[in-house]
Amino acid sequence: MDSGNYIIITVCTEGAIVSTLAGSGEEESVDGQSAAASFLDPHGVVLATYGGLLVSDSYTIRVVTSGGIVRTLAGRWEKGSPMSVFRQRASTIH
Repeated sequence: MDSGNYIIITVCTEGAIVSTLAGSGEEESVDGQSAAASFLDPHGVVLATYGGLLVSDSYTIRVVTSGGIVRTLAGRWEKGSPMSVFRQRASTIH
């Protein structure tokens, strides 16, 4: 994750290859495929049991699939919404 550039990156330890999995680099919250998606303030990241990522993005929890599809799972843009990512069972995420 690269919070300052509003993207989710992957790092391959063999060959030190860094690539963008999702995020346009724009500071906004938009669901979508790979570079069409954007993040407002990504911080916490957890690898889910099904292989995708759960990302804490400001006041929302976002899901990023291994193919780079981003969607908002929970939360709203208002005070009091969740700011942390908690590991969940794959059966609870569709």
